Amino acid sequence: MKAIHFDEKNAKDLEPEKSDLSIATLCNGVGLLTCLCLISFFFLMSAFKLQEVIELRGFNFVFFAGGILLALRLYNKAIEDRIDYFTGLKIGIRVVFTSIIPFAIFMALYLVYDDHLMNVIKQATGVGDYLNPLTVAGAIFMEGLSSGIIITFIAMQYFKKND
Repeated sequence: MKAIHFDEKNAKDLEPEKSDLSIATLCNGVGLLTCLCLISFFFLMSAFKLQEVIELRGFNFVFFAGGILLALRLYNKAIEDRIDYFTGLKIGIRVVFTSIIPFAIFMALYLVYDDHLMNVIKQATGVGDYLNPLTVAGAIFMEGLSSGIIITFIAMQYFKKND
């Protein structure tokens, strides 16, 4: 099975021939699993009437960390070697994109239909008059992306090759 790479020109440098693991498949699978965890956590919070506690969004960091570490660990096991630094960064960032984009879209659609939660968010911020479901989804995207990049940089200190 030919592995799918971010850059076909440098494919030999990024992944050894012995690996049948596709980076894209790994990132997409783990990213969608992470997204599912985020959505499940949101519904769990809703079941206990905690979706109005805006500060609980900090737990999203834990889900991103779990997803990124899982992807890096699976890739590390598949290649049976340390991960090239830039390949690891690409894996982490792709997992974040694959998880945060559908989650932000889900939240935008949810906020269109849940006016009460949208009003709670507007009251909790200083710019509430200017918020709508799309801007909240954008903020969720930026927050998730920045968290994911930070987590990826931290995780790659452990997984990177020591050249």
